[in-house]
Amino acid sequence: MRLQNKEITIKEGDFLAKPAGEGIAHTFFNSGKENLIILDVGTNEAEDTCYYPDEGVYMLKSNNTRHIVHSESFADGWSSNPNE
Repeated sequence: MRLQNKEITIKEGDFLAKPAGEGIAHTFFNSGKENLIILDVGTNEAEDTCYYPDEGVYMLKSNNTRHIVHSESFADGWSSNPNE
């Protein structure tokens, strides 16, 4: 498992928890030859934003509709003020 930028070796029976809503990036990956089976529990909110640092993309969810946006496509200097 990678938690933020730290790799943590997990084994059968391990239990891991992290606080929600704290911007803590995590990834499970299998570096072995046997199947890795995990139970990942969390919420499924109608409104949510997640950042995937390896890919440089954001998942923006609004009204249960997902949008994937590459971080380079964000408009710098955009304002909702019509006078700017």
